[in-house]
Amino acid sequence: MNSLLIYSQNEVSQLVNDFDKKLGKTCDFQVGKQDLLIPSFSIDEKMNDFFVGKESKIENKKYDVIFIPYSLSAENYIEFLGLRFAFHIRLTPSFNNLQTPIVFFGYENVFEVNKVSELGSILFSKNIFTTDKISIEDFRNQIEYITKNHKEIVDDDFIEQFMKRNTITPSGNYATHHSITNEWSIYRWAKALKIDNQQIQKIERNIGGNLYFKYLKAKYPIKDIQNVEKIRLQESGRILYIDDEIEKGWDNIFKYICEKDYEPFGADFKKWDSQTIIDKTVEKIHDFEPDVVVLDFRLHDDDFSDDVKPKDVTGYKILENIKEINKGIQVIILSATNKIWNLLKLQEAKADGFIMKESPELSMDENFSNTQIDHIYKEINDKLMRAKKLKNLHNQISKINDLVIKTKEFDDDFPASVTRNMEIAYKLAYDSFKISEKEYVNYSYLQFFLIIEEYLKQPKVFVEGDNCYVFQDGKEFLVRQKKIGKKYTNAISFSDGHFLIKQEEKEDKRNFLDVNFKMSAVLLFKFGFPTSGAINWTKIYTIRNEKAAHPIKTDLVTFGEIDMLMNFIQYIFNNENLKDVNLSKALPEQTWEEQEKALQNSGKFKITKQRK
Repeated sequence: MNSLLIYSQNEVSQLVNDFDKKLGKTCDFQVGKQDLLIPSFSIDEKMNDFFVGKESKIENKKYDVIFIPYSLSAENYIEFLGLRFAFHIRLTPSFNNLQTPIVFFGYENVFEVNKVSELGSILFSKNIFTTDKISIEDFRNQIEYITKNHKEIVDDDFIEQFMKRNTITPSGNYATHHSITNEWSIYRWAKALKIDNQQIQKIERNIGGNLYFKYLKAKYPIKDIQNVEKIRLQESGRILYIDDEIEKGWDNIFKYICEKDYEPFGADFKKWDSQTIIDKTVEKIHDFEPDVVVLDFRLHDDDFSDDVKPKDVTGYKILENIKEINKGIQVIILSATNKIWNLLKLQEAKADGFIMKESPELSMDENFSNTQIDHIYKEINDKLMRAKKLKNLHNQISKINDLVIKTKEFDDDFPASVTRNMEIAYKLAYDSFKISEKEYVNYSYLQFFLIIEEYLKQPKVFVEGDNCYVFQDGKEFLVRQKKIGKKYTNAISFSDGHFLIKQEEKEDKRNFLDVNFKMSAVLLFKFGFPTSGAINWTKIYTIRNEKAAHPIKTDLVTFGEIDMLMNFIQYIFNNENLKDVNLSKALPEQTWEEQEKALQNSGKFKITKQRK
């Protein structure tokens, strides 16, 4: 006959011998004291190896009936390891006995066993039988009755029914929900991405024998991602992955997704205290200069304390340090946490995105793995695109802030005003990446432009009077504003035909000298440029008026245009760019006379070289 008896040393040897001769195969399963003394001992691993491992004692074939005693342990009888063994059979498709009838035998009352064991529900599942009649003849009768009446259904339908009736909880060796989520996420995402290398195979072996994970795999079957080989990041950039459990398989996941310009960091975290982890990571940020950082939230054992505050978690502190180095570095938090207060605190610390690890509860959505992997690609791609623009913007802001502090010709409160405007402008530029707030990039440009307007109000930059002039190294260069009755006109002459700045006549003097006129004068006479359109000033001013302040439909300022504006601000704040302009050389007598005559004939302007 083709039946199987699993037994322990508790069973009568005569029963075992007779079964082996008359009814089928027998195989002993022993859990001894020597096993229990091993710190890494796992009963699930031992059971799994027993029938599907390399040293399996059981022939891997389909049996008619499998007999198992309630207890398989000589050390702890009421553990009822036979029930656990049966769960392994039901949840191990590779053993080929998903629906094989199982007969539990022993003198215990079935209902009492169910009360004592958390796995007792299997006793009331389909194709499960129990008996307290323990003899070869009784077993033979059981086999004949079962094989005569046993009918199988589709495996998927059988497993679905089995899962509805039975529940498995994590074994005691999982200290936290975080550990389960880590291993489950790695397994699910590696399967979805079809990653198959030695490290992933090792991970699958490590969790493959665990009964809880077998239960999860049966309860939440994974769907393949179609054409996963064709999914690629569209943007390029340097990606740094920071995690204390890199070697467990996370490195394989992100290396596959990121492909190149990728580097993991965290292999030594287990050896370091929290502060050392922070310090070493900051060093790595400076050395690697990443565009995007994928940062695990909890990186040290202390981070898992029940009373730890979000701001005291190692990952949170690293996030703060990264943003001090460069706000434009995009930080994506990788975490198993779903606590809203943690997420809110991370947002306050300027986290740019989140990747939620896949806990078993999330797998209730059969598409979650695929959806989340799609989210990871989009999230990293989006942050690479942002980093190119925001990192550069942050660097320019830092340079400008340094320059304005060093410049002595500004009022004491001007540096603080510049810094405040920069912060507002950066925030607007950052928010412009949100679909609902794209127009914020225009507001950002206007806020940066406001710095130029404030610059022109500084007492040693441009002075306004009846005759307007600019300062340069203690010299005053006349620009000219002429009062004709109640109206004011103004002009800047040109040298060798390079420029001619003129304004419409207006009665209100306060609104007359606009930013364009003043900045043109500064460029000509303070910095000594031959044309007022130097350093892209004409483009910058035009963008401000025609695009940022008065956009046509959906016409938005680009980050390239913001970059042009920032280069301009950086130039005018740099004292080293000042020129000792010689007015007589820039505007020779003959040129003045020629221009004066031409303009006088036009009847609009009168130009003078008189100094105030």
